[in-house]
Amino acid sequence: SADALLVAVTATIARDMLAPLRERPTPGPFKARLVDFSRRATNEYFGLRLKNLYRMAVTDAAGGGTAIRRELYRQGPGQMQHELARFLLSAREAGVHLDGDCHRLASCYVALLRSYSDLSKISVEGPPTARDLVPLV
Repeated sequence: SADALLVAVTATIARDMLAPLRERPTPGPFKARLVDFSRRATNEYFGLRLKNLYRMAVTDAAGGGTAIRRELYRQGPGQMQHELARFLLSAREAGVHLDGDCHRLASCYVALLRSYSDLSKISVEGPPTARDLVPLV
């Protein structure tokens, strides 16, 4: 069905963005993995896949029901935020100094990445490079 396809595409996009966070972090590569994740996420935010997926989810093409929207959120942004929080917690346990609740940090960081792509449409052409993202990390 169209709903199942939307959920599968959403889960695939989230898995691709989360790939750098799969391994248990250590202090050395922590920043590089977070930059890689950030680059993947902002590339998606700048691209058309997420925009088109969002459009389909809020129209009748996706059944228009709240159940499918809830599942899309769970498989996409919800999964991304959960896995980022898990990564941050693991990093803290491995010795990376992080202040605050890891779930709140993850939520704020994902919002920052989204807002970066929203704001940059005003002044920047295309997604940020890894060099652009280092100051965010």
